[in-house]
Amino acid sequence: MKDAEGEDILVEDNRTFFCSELIAKSYKVLGIMEETDMSSAKFMPGSFSEVSKDLVLKSHAKLGEEFLVDPKVDEEPEKKEDQE
Repeated sequence: MKDAEGEDILVEDNRTFFCSELIAKSYKVLGIMEETDMSSAKFMPGSFSEVSKDLVLKSHAKLGEEFLVDPKVDEEPEKKEDQE
């Protein structure tokens, strides 16, 4: 697609994305993922795991070590009720 000035449009302004779809699209636009017939919308969070065969990065691109994100880390500890 081209804009009014003839420049390539990578993503339309009103476009929305699912989380892993956004990552796949970003990797494609940045040129770090090998070309694939698989639509960015077909990528799921598991597509980015160390064991996935969906994600094929170009030789110059590397991901860091996979780690677990625990959403409870930022929560305040449960308060114990005062014992009378």
